[in-house]
Amino acid sequence: MVRSVLKQRVLLVLGVGVIVAVMLFSSISMSSAQPSGGPTCSDGWFRDWQVWESEADGVWLYFWWYQFCKDPYQGDGWFKAYHSWEWGEALD
Repeated sequence: MVRSVLKQRVLLVLGVGVIVAVMLFSSISMSSAQPSGGPTCSDGWFRDWQVWESEADGVWLYFWWYQFCKDPYQGDGWFKAYHSWEWGEALD
């Protein structure tokens, strides 16, 4: 009787272990599959500085706000996503 109960518990633990291993393996293989959705972008915004020169206004700096984004469906997939621009300081 004791051996029968012990054998059932061992089989139960082995069965649960196999189920957990299969679930873990399938979740790992699902996460390494092709990503779905579009590009993902960094949280931080960066400035891409430019120079504006004109005879009337002189020389000014301005910058574009951008984020680094990754498109999982293209080669290395990295690109800059520009948002808006602002004036910087006038240069003497």
